[in-house]
Order: sequence, then C-alpha cells, then structure tokens
Amino acid sequence: PLNLNGIDIGEHPISFYGGNYTAADTILLIKKSQKATLHKTLSLKQSVIVEHFSNTSCIGCPEVSSLILKSIEDRDNSQFFDIEYHPSVPSPEDIMYKVNSAHNDIIFSFYNPEYVPFVYVDGIAISKIELNEIKTDLIKFLDERIKREPEYALSIQKGFSDSGEVYVHAVKKDISGLYLKVHSIQSEIKYDNPQGSNGEKEFFNIYSGSAPDPDGIKITLSQGESKKIPVYFNSRFYPNKTLYMIAYLQDKTTKEIKQSTKLLWKL
Repeated sequence: PLNLNGIDIGEHPISFYGGNYTAADTILLIKKSQKATLHKTLSLKQSVIVEHFSNTSCIGCPEVSSLILKSIEDRDNSQFFDIEYHPSVPSPEDIMYKVNSAHNDIIFSFYNPEYVPFVYVDGIAISKIELNEIKTDLIKFLDERIKREPEYALSIQKGFSDSGEVYVHAVKKDISGLYLKVHSIQSEIKYDNPQGSNGEKEFFNIYSGSAPDPDGIKITLSQGESKKIPVYFNSRFYPNKTLYMIAYLQDKTTKEIKQSTKLLWKL
C-alpha cells in the first residue's frame, strides 16, 4: 500500500519501472475519499553487460573504449551496460587504478586477461587484438546474448547516500551457486591533460568499488523465491560524483553473467 496526501482529484499518468522489467505507463483515476487500486503486469527482459580492462598508458585502449560506447549507443541503453576496469598494467601510475587498487587487483586476478585492452561480454572473453576483429565479435555477442530467455530478475532499490538494496528474484529457474556482485561506476571523468602515455583525457563508466567486495555474495534461491540484499559503499572512492550502481549474477566457475541491472544515483 502507498499512502499519498494532497493529490488532485482526476486522472494522473503513472509509470512503472522495475530493474529487468520493461517500463509500463498507465492512467490512475483519483476520486475523493476513495482508495485507488492499480495493477500492471510487467514483462521480464534480459540485459547484457560489457566489461573491459583499460589503462591510461595502454596503446589501443582509447579506441576499444570508443568502440564499446558506440556499440551500446546503437542499441537500447536500458538493456546494455558497460564497465571499464583500470588494472596496474601496463602502468601502476594509472590514477583510476590507484583510487581503489585493492578492488581493481581482485577483479584483474579473477578474470586474468591475457593483455590490455581486453573485452568480456557477459563474462565471455573476446580473445582478439585487432580492433576490427574485436568489433566483429563484440557485435555478435551483444546481439546473441540479448536474445536469451531471462531466467532471473534483479532490481536495485536506492537507500541512503551510499547504500541500498538489491532485489533478487529466481523467476524461472533455481539460483544455485551464483554470486551477486554489486559495483559503483563513475559515469564520466574528464581531465584537462592526458593521464598517461596514450593521450586519453576523457573516460566513461569507470569502476570505483564493490559492495561489500569484488568477490560478491553467494545466492541460493528456489524458483519463485526472492530476496533483498542490503549493500553499502565506501563513498571515499569518488565522493560527490554521479555514479551508476550495477548489479549482476555471475557463475564464478564459467565466469558467465546470467543477468544484470543498473541504477543511476548520486553520492
């Protein structure tokens, strides 16, 4: 139940939003001294997440970052997400690595990419070096992965300035042995001068930290069950910046990401 006072009598447009569910619009009729009941069925949708490793002194990294941004912009931004990690290679002086070196090291060790730049789509590696080859595989994986039948639903419910809850729902299949990982992502960072030898000054969707840590939280749910997971971020990473909170379910053995979602927030 939602109790609201002072709403004008008449028709009001209402929009429903819920993580991996397609947004829906409807009209709510408000009458004097009467309760209004509203029911709307939302369609479950699949999301796809692109993760890539970059560095301010990495040759080829700016071009790969631009390719990923363009590929996502050409599609439905509400279903495709991007995370850019900054490891200590080739340069440990990368300022975005140093912001949270401990968490960046854990993620780099988990994926253990052969080189930088390196791209993953839903945890699946694109083991190519040439930009055109990366583009071909990236587009192929994006188009294939989005067609999967969604089995799980995630929704981020905002809490206080640096905390919230992630709602996990085993819609069509049991969740067994999957891990919920929740990251804060800096949406955009601009510098007046290049921060490394590759000349890059503008960065997007930069990883800044995990809640509680990059290893994630093991989730076990039977089909039809759901659970709310509280999360808390250390706001020292990028204080007073606009962030995305991204959450996803991952199989640690295969590294495949089963479902993902995001929420824009501000510390």
